[in-house]
Amino acid sequence: MLTDAQKKRWTWIGTGVAAILVLSLVWVSCNDNRGIPNGNTAVPTTETPGTTETVYELDIPAIEQKNAELSAEAEEGRLYGNLEVSDEREGYSGDGYVTGFDGDADNKVVVEIEVPATQHYDITLCAAADEEVRNTLLVNGEDIGEFTIAGKGEFLHVTFHGVFIEAGKARLSIEEIDGGLDLDSFTLTNNTDLYEISYEDAASQPVNADASPEAKALLRNLASCYGKTMLTGQYASSAQNQELELIHNITGQYPVIRFGDLGSYTDKDTENAEEIEAAIAWSRAGGVVGFMWYWTAPMEQGSVYADKTDFRLSKAVTGEDIAQLDPEELQELLDRRKISEECYALVESIDQVAGQLARLKDADVPVLWRPLHEAGGGWYWWGSDGADAYQWLWRLLYDRLTAYHGLNNLLWVWNGQSQDYYVGQAYYDIASIDVYLRADAEYGSRYGQFQWLYALTKGEKLLALSECSRIPDVDAIFRDNAVWSFFGLWYGDYLVGQDGTLNGKYISTDDLIKYYNSDGTLSLSEYIKMSQTSFSRAIMSTPSKMERLNKENNCFR
Repeated sequence: MLTDAQKKRWTWIGTGVAAILVLSLVWVSCNDNRGIPNGNTAVPTTETPGTTETVYELDIPAIEQKNAELSAEAEEGRLYGNLEVSDEREGYSGDGYVTGFDGDADNKVVVEIEVPATQHYDITLCAAADEEVRNTLLVNGEDIGEFTIAGKGEFLHVTFHGVFIEAGKARLSIEEIDGGLDLDSFTLTNNTDLYEISYEDAASQPVNADASPEAKALLRNLASCYGKTMLTGQYASSAQNQELELIHNITGQYPVIRFGDLGSYTDKDTENAEEIEAAIAWSRAGGVVGFMWYWTAPMEQGSVYADKTDFRLSKAVTGEDIAQLDPEELQELLDRRKISEECYALVESIDQVAGQLARLKDADVPVLWRPLHEAGGGWYWWGSDGADAYQWLWRLLYDRLTAYHGLNNLLWVWNGQSQDYYVGQAYYDIASIDVYLRADAEYGSRYGQFQWLYALTKGEKLLALSECSRIPDVDAIFRDNAVWSFFGLWYGDYLVGQDGTLNGKYISTDDLIKYYNSDGTLSLSEYIKMSQTSFSRAIMSTPSKMERLNKENNCFR
């Protein structure tokens, strides 16, 4: 059972030549209260922040692209604990394979490979198991990711794509989760796909042909920045903007994007206008507005979680064309039993949230609109009845809000977290993913997720990190050619402690200051300056943002 205080960990591995998404849950306590408290709306100060004047230049190592194909037998490595060499299972290479992964704390295998050049590599391990097992690959002590070996009793290959390794000795090892595997060998080859990623083909025009001038301008601005810098973003737990003010007090900068939630507007127990007012105020101050929708099930036992409500989306699905029907016409279909009560309740709830989005439209506020998030996980009711029902709902929502309600101020952010839940290029503007890791895990660039989304969207959409447990490593996103359009750091323990100061569990004061004043990110003050002139001209003429792309130590040409 997932609650608002229990966040997700998305770990990516490659199997063969295809990237596969593996979901594991990390139980994290956080102050994730979605109630909208009373209080005045806080907006950014107009004075120039003075907390820090330091600009942190990107530190990108020199990359030498070189063909390489290296291999090493596991049995030739150093073995510790209960590990031993065996030759009983057929299909191994070399003189045998390493067995004895039984969960003992002393178990360890270390295989060294001399890496000829500092670049990105694909690492393939060959292993077998009699039942499905999960374990972790480490390179030079760093957690690269979890992998699964199917319990087929034969040796199989698993590939991690685009792992950055510096020239010299690379130490490969396995950290046991389930154990239970026989390890045969490792192979390293130079990765080429990562260097071929291009940002130029991402759409800069909304899919909605009637998009408002403000929405068009916002997407153009994002496209102008894409691949050159990453926009900063933060979720606000209330209209008081506690998180955003804390960031400003520490770093001297505000995030560009203020993210909020519209769930309270369709929750029958709570309705509060402050989130909309806070968003309008943020836009008036020059910032970008983003909204998600924790959509309480519109009938039966109300909850966003599938295991907490009796509402079933599959009962609402209909072949009737209902997206542009008036309430009276919908009622007639209901009376004639052409649609179900669940279907009628869904549209009624959509119309409720449309009324709030219309307030933003009337105020000329464009919105990064991210509904129906994380559907592929199955824990929310909008994803738990399968991909077909979800896709029907997405298209109903899109058509109802755009064609019927005329909400042309929305830029649609798809966040399905699964290829099966993909809605098609014509129904969204930006693709995103949510990634939560343990507090002690290295967050890095999340290049694996970036590559997966890039392949899924064929490079034709902006890609964003819509929720994260910490800010991605800014140096690493440029090193790994995984420059997200923007990130959205979640609130609660991910940023703020019980006493209102920086928690420090997920991100340190030094890192927060560095990332908000980095050469590779865009803060609110910088965004406002660029908005006051031609945005594309501004981003291209800013040396600290562009000339680095031509430095000798940059790997992307």
